[in-house]
Parts: sequence; structure tokens; C-alpha cells
Amino acid sequence: MKKVLLIVLSLSLANATTLTTLFNKLKQNAHTKSDILAILQSRVNQKAIEAKLYPKLNLKLSANHYTFNNALRPLTPKESKLLANSPQPFGHNIYKETIIFSMPIYVKSIYTLEESAKVMQLSQRAKKRLNLIKNQALIVGADANLRYLEELEGALKHKKQRLLTIKRITKKAIKLGRLPESELFKIDDKISQIDISQLDIKLSKEKLKESINSLTGLYLKHSVAIKKVQKIRKNSFLALQPLKIALRANYLRAKAAKEQRYPTVTMHSSYTLSQTNAYNTDSLVHENYGSIGIDANIPLYNKELNENIELKKLEVLKSKIVIKKIEDELKAKAKRLQKSLIMLYKEKRYYAKSIKNKRRLLNIARVSYENQMMSIEEYLRYQDDLIYQEANIFKVKAKITETQAQLAMLYGNNLERIFR
Repeated sequence: MKKVLLIVLSLSLANATTLTTLFNKLKQNAHTKSDILAILQSRVNQKAIEAKLYPKLNLKLSANHYTFNNALRPLTPKESKLLANSPQPFGHNIYKETIIFSMPIYVKSIYTLEESAKVMQLSQRAKKRLNLIKNQALIVGADANLRYLEELEGALKHKKQRLLTIKRITKKAIKLGRLPESELFKIDDKISQIDISQLDIKLSKEKLKESINSLTGLYLKHSVAIKKVQKIRKNSFLALQPLKIALRANYLRAKAAKEQRYPTVTMHSSYTLSQTNAYNTDSLVHENYGSIGIDANIPLYNKELNENIELKKLEVLKSKIVIKKIEDELKAKAKRLQKSLIMLYKEKRYYAKSIKNKRRLLNIARVSYENQMMSIEEYLRYQDDLIYQEANIFKVKAKITETQAQLAMLYGNNLERIFR
């Protein structure tokens, strides 16, 4: 019973679905969540680089056995004389506990790499926005085509009803001997063709519904209403934004590679507690000592580093070429879509005018056929012409919406603002 209620509830929700609902569900989809995880990953990466600037503190425990008596710590000659009659800090087995502290004071490349990681976060955010708007455009396009198939299906259904009416009239005429029985076969053949077309349409509708379902998690029973409510703003190309930001990150990585040639300064210190059994008295001896210092590391020659610098330079150059290539492609696509929209609006006007005329002609043809002044072939030809033109205008409407969605996505418009 619970399962039945859940199914009924889900179907009722699907029937009440709007475009806003689909867009909201898209934001909760696995596609969007994976982009959010990519942003979090880039943030963790930035924190990991930043962590290299923090001090490190370690505890080192060691136990060593020597074949000869070894000192717990270095002794001066004066200390050795003073300890002549005391337990000597020498032994075969030495145990040490050492606290080691280190901290970078100046490592220029780390700061640059951290900045690069911050820039990559911006790139991932831009990529997330791009993917979201891309998927919004896919939903709008799929729904527009679903609406086209539903309208075509309705037109075919209406045509079938007209044919069934003609079939009834034809049967009466055959019984009265006014028409040959072959006329009935022609009508039945047309009805069969419509049934086949309707099955093909159902299959196409299911594919579109599956496409929407994969993006939103919702299964639509019918298409949702879509209306363009605002103009498309011609901003910069959205697809270039994450690439251009990533190019900045590549510049910084190349800079960081060069900065590895700079000197690095680090501070280190340690404190050690050591113990052993004195070799002369076999009693336990403790010694503790510490040290602190600063190291300057100056790279003089590093072949691997030089090759890495060249590799980073090539990555920057490659990014520039890819951006230029994509920019040229997007410019050509935007131009093509804008021209397509102009042509599609003209087509829509022409088809609308043609449909009006063909409806008038079909009404005249129906009267002529009923009065036996026209053959069934001629009448059905008028019907086919009307259905063909209606299918064309349905298709053009879907293409207009799909093209508008693609153009809006290209210029980075949020489709929630453009369509309702």
C-alpha cells in the first residue's frame, strides 16, 4: 500500500512539474555534486600547499648497538679529564629520544604555488557554473523537442479521427454502391501508417524523457511549458572563463618552477636525551643536549629543474593555443546560431501562413469528397499536406527554443532568468 501511495505521489509531482522545478532538481544532481567536490578538492589542495609553510615537530626514538664504546654526546678534552674517575658517558648500547623542530623561513616558490592553487579554485567554480548552464540548456532543448513530438502526436491523432469519420462515410457509400470497396483499403492503409508513426514518436519521447531524468532525477509524464521571458545578454563566452583562469594558474606554476632556482632559508633545532650503561662502571648514564641553526640552500645546477621549467612554459603556450582555438569555434557557432534564429522565425511565419491556407483547402476538399466530386486519394493528399506543414511548424518552434537555449548558454546567461 505504501509503495502504491509513493508511486501515485511521484506521478502527481511529475505532472505538476515546472521548468523551475527541473532546474532546482538539476542542482541536486550527481553532475552538480561532482563539480562541488572538485571545488572542495582544489581548496584542500591549496591548504596542503599552505601547510608547507608551517613548522614541523617530530619525536625520534632510536636504539643503537655499537661494536665499540661510543659517546652519548661529543665531549671536550677538559670534560674527559673531569670524568676520569666517574661513570664515563660511553657504551655499546645507546638509547636516544630526540625532539626535532624545523620551519621554512624563505621559500619563494611555495607562496607562488599557493596563489596558483587559489586561482584554480576560481577556475573550478567557473567550470561548475559552465556545466550547470550547459545542463540547463540540455533540459530546455529536450523539453522543447518533447513538446514538438507531443504536438505532432496530437496532430496525427486528430488526422486519425478524421480518417475514421471518412471511413464511416465511405462504408455507407460502399453499401449503397456509390464507391468501390478498394476505397476502404486505402483509408485503412493510411490509418496503419499513422499507428506506425505514433509508435516511433513514443520511442523518441521516451529517449527525451530519459535524458531529462538523468539530469534531474524526475520522470516527466508530459513536457513542461517553456516561455522566453527575457532577452539574451551578449556577454563574453562562458566556456572560455575556466580556461582563461586556468591559464593564469599555469603562469603561476611556471613562475614557481623558476623560483625553485632561488635560495631557500630554513630553521632547524633539536633536543636529545640519550642514555647508556657506562663501560667503566656499568651504571646508567644520562646526557641531554640541543642545537639550533639556520640553513641556506642555493641551487647551482639542477638538470631536472631546468627541464621542469621548460615543461611548464610549454603548458602555458599550449593553454594559449587551446583558448584561441576554442574562441574561434565559439565565435563561429554564435554567428551560426544567430543566423539560424533569423531564418527559423521567417520559417515559422511562412508555415503559419501556409497552414491557414491548407486548412481552408482541406475543408473544401472534404465537402468535395463527401459530394463524390473528389477521389479518396486526392482528399488524403490534402490531409497529408496539412499534417506535413503542422509537423514542420512544431519542429521549427522546438528548434527556436533549443537555439535560444544554446545561444544563452554560449554567452553565459543563466537560463533560469531567460526561460520560465
